[in-house]
Amino acid sequence: MITVYFDMDGVLVDLYGALAKAWGVPPQSLWDHDSDTQRRYELWIEQSGGAEEAFAGLPPNQHAEMHQTMVLLHSEGHRVEILTSLGASAEFDKSLGIEAGKQRWLQTHYPDLLEKGVLSGFNGVRQGVDKANFAHDRALLIDDSPYVLEPFRAAGGHVAHYRQQDHRRCMDAFLRLSDQLRKQVRQ
Repeated sequence: MITVYFDMDGVLVDLYGALAKAWGVPPQSLWDHDSDTQRRYELWIEQSGGAEEAFAGLPPNQHAEMHQTMVLLHSEGHRVEILTSLGASAEFDKSLGIEAGKQRWLQTHYPDLLEKGVLSGFNGVRQGVDKANFAHDRALLIDDSPYVLEPFRAAGGHVAHYRQQDHRRCMDAFLRLSDQLRKQVRQ
């Protein structure tokens, strides 16, 4: 059995598209984690009515494809879990609201997957690099953040770099890992 971890922001959820639209900037500019970006982020949360409301109200990314992928993985006997950063910093600790907002988002967009046990876990970490604590040789992380993927790989996990409109690359990474594990079992 493989555990497939799905990131939320940038993979299941279109956080960067929503922020870019709200701020009138290109999405790629949001990767600059400078003090101006942090201030705008905090302002966005405040204007949205708090962290829970801000994250619960975000639009989905490629909803139908992700839904089908999770159902397929689960039907083949694999664990499907969420592994997401709560994005909290020491100066701006809104992690409880962010976690509640992300869980509400899942209940809104994937209620059947929660009810049927397809999504079997919600794992929130303080920072993206902390996702490496979940890495093991039978784990695949699907994430859009390169700075998160390398520590996960270095800790013994497998990774798929998710990019919008590139869903197939993630499935290919899963199939490679699945084939590799089948070969190990046969040996």
